Amino acid sequence: MAVVSRFTKESQLSFGKASARTQNDLAQTIEEGNNGYNVGVDDIRLCEYPTLTGTTYLDHAGTTPYATSTIEAWTAELTTNLFGNPHSASAASQLSTIRIDDIRLKVLRFFNASPDDFDVVFVANATAAIKLVAEAFRDSPHGFRYGYHADSHTSLVGCRELAMQGSQCLEDDNHVDKWISNIPHAHRAPDRLQLLAYPGQSNMTGRQLPLNWPQRIREAASKTGQKIYTLLDAASFVSTSPLDLSNKQVVPDFVALSFYKIFGFPDLGALLVRKESADVLMNKAYFAGGTVDAVTTSTRNWYARRETIHSALEEGTLPFHNILGLDHAMNTHARLFGSMERVSRHTNYLRNQARNYLAAARHGNGTSVCTIYEHAQQGKYGPILAFNLKDSLGRIVSASEVEKLCIVKGIQLRTGGLCNPGGVSRHLGLTDGQILSNYRSGYRCGGQSHLVDGTPTGVIRISFGAMSTNSDLQAFIKFIEEYFIERYIPSPPTCKPDTRISQFVVEALSVFPIKSCAPFRVPSDQRWIVTSKGLAWDREWCLVHEGTNVALSQKKCPRMALLQPHLDLVNRVITTMLANESPMLIVSRSSINELNRQIQRRARETGQDERPKVSASSFRANIVVAEQEGLSDAEALPYAEDHWLSISIGKMPPERHCISSPSKTSTDIPESDSGGSSRSISSSDSSPNAEDDTTLSRRTSSSYPESRLTEDDVDAGKMSANVLKMDILGPCQRCQMVGINQATGEPQQEPFSTLAKTRRKGDGRVWFGVHASLAADMTDNQEMCIQVGDHVFPE
Repeated sequence: MAVVSRFTKESQLSFGKASARTQNDLAQTIEEGNNGYNVGVDDIRLCEYPTLTGTTYLDHAGTTPYATSTIEAWTAELTTNLFGNPHSASAASQLSTIRIDDIRLKVLRFFNASPDDFDVVFVANATAAIKLVAEAFRDSPHGFRYGYHADSHTSLVGCRELAMQGSQCLEDDNHVDKWISNIPHAHRAPDRLQLLAYPGQSNMTGRQLPLNWPQRIREAASKTGQKIYTLLDAASFVSTSPLDLSNKQVVPDFVALSFYKIFGFPDLGALLVRKESADVLMNKAYFAGGTVDAVTTSTRNWYARRETIHSALEEGTLPFHNILGLDHAMNTHARLFGSMERVSRHTNYLRNQARNYLAAARHGNGTSVCTIYEHAQQGKYGPILAFNLKDSLGRIVSASEVEKLCIVKGIQLRTGGLCNPGGVSRHLGLTDGQILSNYRSGYRCGGQSHLVDGTPTGVIRISFGAMSTNSDLQAFIKFIEEYFIERYIPSPPTCKPDTRISQFVVEALSVFPIKSCAPFRVPSDQRWIVTSKGLAWDREWCLVHEGTNVALSQKKCPRMALLQPHLDLVNRVITTMLANESPMLIVSRSSINELNRQIQRRARETGQDERPKVSASSFRANIVVAEQEGLSDAEALPYAEDHWLSISIGKMPPERHCISSPSKTSTDIPESDSGGSSRSISSSDSSPNAEDDTTLSRRTSSSYPESRLTEDDVDAGKMSANVLKMDILGPCQRCQMVGINQATGEPQQEPFSTLAKTRRKGDGRVWFGVHASLAADMTDNQEMCIQVGDHVFPE
């Protein structure tokens, strides 16, 4: 024990050295204004949260950032002391054990819970805590019946799949009240378990639900002898609000939470267990290392669980290093922000200011700028705000389009379904039938579109944390005013100008042999084949992550812009080089063959044809460069600064069946091995960045009134270039990828920022240029080529 004491003292000394500057400078920063706002938060940000510099972080409901001194103190303790696996009697193990015991007690005190009434079970996160409870109830002799509030996180909803006695979704607070009132009149066997689960705070709207339900349920159940337990998902609630568990008679039986939502670090969760309710958790059938005192393995299947709650349920070795970090996180949080009551007042002030602004915002014609999603029932709200933006005609702007612009502008928020299916369906008016229909039509949670036929399937969410500032709020307000409030409502044009007499010249031709990499500039004297899919060789290949078999793009890997492919049209190979560096081989035959073998092996093992997202069956080794000495089968190519990724190259699969004849082979240029033609746009999820920033800026500058461009008047119809005829398929949707500097691979705001102001239409999507395809009436005996200098005529 003396050794442990010495180690602990040394760690405290190390912590003092690491954070003395912060303690001295920030000791007096906790100062509330009359409105509850922490006026010292800017000094705290400057000293403790340098990662927030240059960005507006509004996703604290996802996770809040961690303080620098927390990491400094944690690493100081780890580099000063030796910590071992707690399941041992060694000095290092005992040091871990006593530190964990102390931190366990500290967690209880944080929630004002007595160790006589509660125990703390450390788990990975709140979801793991919820699952632990549900599995224990499932393993009880007769299973359990489950009820959950409609505002529940997906992790609570999922418990219904384990409830063999049935489940019920309680649509709102009134339904919960009726359910509780009916408990004394329900006829259920005393040995039949029931569990009611609900969130302390909606992670969608921020509405805080009643915390007195557990007491009412406990009192009602006691009259009939029913066994009804309550599970509170407190992950969202405790991130900025105090939770008082001092009265064991009124608190939930089980409380699930995640510490990273409160402190930003560590990645750790807990299940707080009311000791009087703990017996039901011992029904859990599975046991693991560290949870049993004795086990037989020969003639009898017998085991004895450990006696304390946490030791019986904490399976395997605890993440003891993370638990040590929790101690420093709690220390730092208390020193910087004081109590959770102060954090609550600070964050709620910011939330109310944001809500008041959005509720009052109007377009030039007087229509509201957004719809805020709140409950009809009165109640207190935490620092979360869910809404959707609308244009001056009242049409919803796609949340995914808002998020794209946020990425460019350095604003970080959350969009989509928010893992709150009940809240989203109720507030957006989505029926079960619509959700099923949307899924069958291709909509997926986390996809690229949050609108289906003009109806939103997701929302925009902003949320504030202890270190949020007024400057974050003002940056968000400025963003809304700059891009989404239409001050001037232009009159619709009476007629379109006649473009038939206009004549244009092909200024340049570029193809992107490898999707999202740099273009290959077609020589001005080279005639180039046009197929029904577009320019020959355009985006026929892609870089593939070897771990996931998913095609990469500049959206996630902006430095792909530095990979400059070159087409060797004589030898029919593609080589590439990094900008300003020597050429390098990007793929070999053996890497493609090996990937094909892996796909085939998985298919044999599973009995299914597991089609990857980038079809391996369409790989064509005969187009790939020959083996080159000294290079591995899969080259490592940079995708972001200071990061390297092992990739291979794949053939992009066709997106639709061919509906026209194969393209004619030209004697001027070898035709790409596309396997036929298609009326679809070239295999990709977006348009290529064919124009540089200068061209885009010039074409969208103030010299173009109302940013009306020539292609706006030919968005349906035909164009011709000499004998080549093209059908206009429609406008090109642009994303934030156009804001990546193609010379440096660095993200930047322009030109997407300007396009979002001048070229946004309908549901908020940004349009620039038009898609054109080989005309459907072109015949095989016609030359289908285009060249720099060709005249182009809109028809």
